[in-house]
Amino acid sequence: AQGWSLTAEPKAGVTGSETAFARGTRDGVVIEWKATPGAEKGRAAMFAAVRAAGAVAIADLLHLPRTAADREYLYRQMPGAATGRSALDEAGRAYTGPDGAITFESIWRGHSGGVNVLMADGSVRFISSSVSSQIWSAMQLGVYGERWEKLPGVKLSGIDGKAPGTINLFSFEFLRELTRAFAPNPRDAESLLTLVSRAKSSARAGDITGAENASKRG
Repeated sequence: AQGWSLTAEPKAGVTGSETAFARGTRDGVVIEWKATPGAEKGRAAMFAAVRAAGAVAIADLLHLPRTAADREYLYRQMPGAATGRSALDEAGRAYTGPDGAITFESIWRGHSGGVNVLMADGSVRFISSSVSSQIWSAMQLGVYGERWEKLPGVKLSGIDGKAPGTINLFSFEFLRELTRAFAPNPRDAESLLTLVSRAKSSARAGDITGAENASKRG
């Protein structure tokens, strides 16, 4: 009869990193913000899941060519082609909405079903965008009924590769992350991580053949 209190707690590190504690009386309302326990860990897990979904899409693309020779060629060309600014601009334009911003809504509307890919032999192959649902799940969009489609976006010119959670998708760091994500058995993961470390050491020493052999064994 004299007052009320409530707690507004996010999915730790995913939908927010602060918890709101509100108290109300006849004299007014007081809101106190505190760091949400586990937010840093939750944020890292979310980004790892998002990147894993992207890795699956990349793997699907690498398997599209019909011949082993073409797949090997694509495998070697992709890292350089996918990490340049022109690749970012091209991908960004595909997801940009009418207002010139990339938002969750523009991403969803742009590729909710899939995408057709033109192959070198002139054929067109289709890649399912099930990756979108995996990303939506990882980011817990709408978990509390939020209107995620109204969230603000980002201009393509503002993407500089320095945002929290950014990682080079063709790095040994990312390979280690993927190994942990797709090898749930600790013993198997440890064996694969050893190969990743071996490949990284070989690459640093300039032994590209050794690095490739270690990677292929993994």
